[in-house]
Formats: sequence, structure tokens, C-alpha cells
Amino acid sequence: MSIYIYGKKACEEALKKEDQILEVFLNKRVLKLYESQLGHLKRRLVDDKELDKLSQNHVHQGIVIKLKEYNFYPLEKRLEELKEEKNSIILILDGILDPYNLGAIFRSAAAFNVSLVILREDRQAPITNVVYKVSAGAMEHLFISQVKNINQTIDILKEEGFWVFASSDHGAKSMYEIDYPNKVALIVGNEGKGIAHLTMQKADFSVKIPLNGPLPCLNVASATSVLLSYISHFLSH
Repeated sequence: MSIYIYGKKACEEALKKEDQILEVFLNKRVLKLYESQLGHLKRRLVDDKELDKLSQNHVHQGIVIKLKEYNFYPLEKRLEELKEEKNSIILILDGILDPYNLGAIFRSAAAFNVSLVILREDRQAPITNVVYKVSAGAMEHLFISQVKNINQTIDILKEEGFWVFASSDHGAKSMYEIDYPNKVALIVGNEGKGIAHLTMQKADFSVKIPLNGPLPCLNVASATSVLLSYISHFLSH
């Protein structure tokens, strides 16, 4: 199924990967801004009413792009490429159901140079126009794989030298107490249920974010951002 993305930031990043674009819809006001980037791409000048319809009445800023169905990156190929990298962070998402959380997580993953994001096939929010919009162009900079079985995938990552860390409000160690290795796989779980029990058992460590305020926990997108920020900083020093 094709995806319609909208808004300047998301569309500007998408235009860097022409092979994923089926058609560009834009109004006369923004045509000059993008004309040099459109090249041979199929384009259509439309009015704001049509753009509103294509974007489902979201803020489109004068441009909507129709993309092919998202093309996931082969897991085996990416793991082979990462053998040449000194430091690698792999982010495993165990059933993120809210597309706004998914988009925000993708944005954080790109910001902190995550090497690969792994999604499960079932019980997982699909990649939609909302996810693209919230990620604000970050998805064009990520390698994202989809797998049938998270637990089997974790076994493969361990064989490749990755140490697996599970994020939990009840983690055994604070994120500040861990001496992170060069190859980190971080699991974050579903908004309500967290990480599945069997998946949690696969982890080498459970890690928590120490909080000083009155709230008991962060939502999954915020927690992921905090953990990636610290782990990325740790590995770069």
C-alpha cells in the first residue's frame, strides 16, 4: 500500500530518495521552492482542497508526496555491514502500537545515530503517513528491518557479538551504572504491557532510568530518547 506524506521537512528528506517516490502533489505557492529537486519525478499542481484531502486534513504546507510501500532493509545484510563498524547501537521495538510514539522513536534513533531499528511483524503499528510526519524526515536516514520472531532475532544478535539491554521501570541497574560494550542492542516495549516476558528473559541486563520528580515513569518515546542519548554519548567517549 502506498503512503502519502506531507509537510516540508518530511517531504524535503523524501526527495533525496527519488526511487521511493511515485508522485508529488504541490500548490503553485511552493512550486518554485522544489522545482529544482523534482527533476523527472511525476508531479501534479493541485489546489489546497486537494492537498487537504490527500493529507487527511493535516498541515501539509503546500506539498504531499505519494511513496511506494515502505521497503524494509534485510536484517542479514545490515548485520554484515555492521561488522565493519567499531560502535553499533541496535534498537529493538517490542510492539509499539501508537504511530506518534513510533515516529518519535524513529526521530530519536536518527538523532543518536542508531545503526539499525528492528520491528516485529505482528502487534506493531504500521509505517504510515502519521509516522513519517512525526519522524520529521528521520526515516530517510535509518535502516529499519522487520522480523517475524523477536526472540530468535535476539539470539542472532548475540551470535554477532551484541549485548542485549532491556528497558524497564524496574530494571536491575540504573543506566548510569553500566559499562556499555561497543555493540549494544536495546529493547523497548509496548506502551501498556512493556517488554514480553520471554523477551525480557533473553536480555543480558535490565536497565532503568532514575527519576527524581513526582512521576513514576516516562512514556516509551521519551524513555527511548533518554536511553539512546546516554548510550550514544557513552560509546563516543
